[in-house]
Amino acid sequence: MKRIIAIAFATFLLTFTLAACNRDNDTTAQEPAQTGNDTTAGNIVADTNDPTMVEENIRDLGGQHFIIGNWWSNWHVDTFEPQTEEAEARLFDRIDVMERYNFTMEVRRMGGWGEVRDMIPLEIMAGGRDVHIWYMEPAWFGTMNNQRLFAPLRDEFFDAATGLNWHMGTIDASRREGVPHGFALGIVPGGGVFFNMRLLEEAGLDPELPFDLQLAGNWTWDTFMDVARATTRDLTGDGIPDTWGVATFGQEFLERALISNNAMFVGMDPDTGRFLNTTNTPEFLEALEWANDLGTEGVTMPEPEGMGWNFFIPAFENGMAAMRAAGEHESGSIGNNLSDPWGFVAFPKGPRADTHRFMGNTNFQAIPVNFSAEEVDDIMFAHRQWVRPMPTFDDPLAWTAGAFAAHYHPRSVNETLMMFSRNPGLMSPAFHLIVPGGMPHGPEFGWRIWHGNDPAVILEEAQPRWNDYLARANGDL
Repeated sequence: MKRIIAIAFATFLLTFTLAACNRDNDTTAQEPAQTGNDTTAGNIVADTNDPTMVEENIRDLGGQHFIIGNWWSNWHVDTFEPQTEEAEARLFDRIDVMERYNFTMEVRRMGGWGEVRDMIPLEIMAGGRDVHIWYMEPAWFGTMNNQRLFAPLRDEFFDAATGLNWHMGTIDASRREGVPHGFALGIVPGGGVFFNMRLLEEAGLDPELPFDLQLAGNWTWDTFMDVARATTRDLTGDGIPDTWGVATFGQEFLERALISNNAMFVGMDPDTGRFLNTTNTPEFLEALEWANDLGTEGVTMPEPEGMGWNFFIPAFENGMAAMRAAGEHESGSIGNNLSDPWGFVAFPKGPRADTHRFMGNTNFQAIPVNFSAEEVDDIMFAHRQWVRPMPTFDDPLAWTAGAFAAHYHPRSVNETLMMFSRNPGLMSPAFHLIVPGGMPHGPEFGWRIWHGNDPAVILEEAQPRWNDYLARANGDL
């Protein structure tokens, strides 16, 4: 079996930054990964050379009906209309396994993002048993797992033959007293840099320069800044740039800058599972200073009056800026709205890193604690059949068809996304996302750059609060 792990990162789950900022209105700027073998645009398959999945022992589940709850879509065997040969094969495979093991299963949208977020703990604490598996964001899971709302899972469910071990980092991150309480079926492509080839060319640069620098191993903070300076241009002579080097969100940019320099907001002691404050390190301060330099260098577009906090989205898509740091999921919006040729490369390397590092998006899945150990075994057994690999479509490059359709330039797939899939060890942990209650890394750090604040002062002022957050997460307060 070649496991579908959707962009093949190896450690822990990462972030939904843009989506989180839009959810006060119960909207989702980026739909989460519909992981596993359901239709998922942009999933990347890594060739992991796993053994062929073994045939399960015949097991009669007694006609039980299982529900998987989420906030974005439905999937039911009676209503699903496959659009591809693989989707049709998946439909028939699910019919087969449900008949063979005597169960039915469906995916059901239980409400909007905010509704589901609030619904999960209320339903579980009220003894609810209607939903057998919940999808949830990392921050939700961290808080709810700390409240002991989820059933323990046996490690046997996640051996190489089961098909549920596609994202072992999530499984390990879900452990409490050494026992897993959640899992994930994959991750979708993480962060990088989109660039406008026309603006590069008009600035006198090779329009494929970021690709060439990445391929040569020279796509670094310095070369990124060189491109940003060259493409920040005052075309009318009024002293105000008409095109900018960068239009981006400070919080997103800082997250990627930290990862690119081998820094992180929160660490974890592997022996005790305790969260650690890792902001007060040389790597962190260096990344914070460099990210802030974009403002002092005058290459990042300031928020125009009346456009709102997310001005950088239309700014880039309207050809007003040469580069934007964002998750790969934005390729659909950019492809639909940007009329210029464009490309996608990894985030540039920091001086403390010898290779590019990545972040990605995933959701936890977990079973409410209201089910008995025997019922949990039935649920996991059924779900394992529901998402089992199909050897007929065991093509490690099948994901490229969707990726090529989503990206303007083939080098974005052949070089950037292929690098993601072939190097799972390049994913960086983001433990701050599973700290119970969440970590306010935007207000503490990302939102404060580019506004005349000294990075050292930003860091110093955050320390007491950051230590307090982690002390509470570790149960010390």
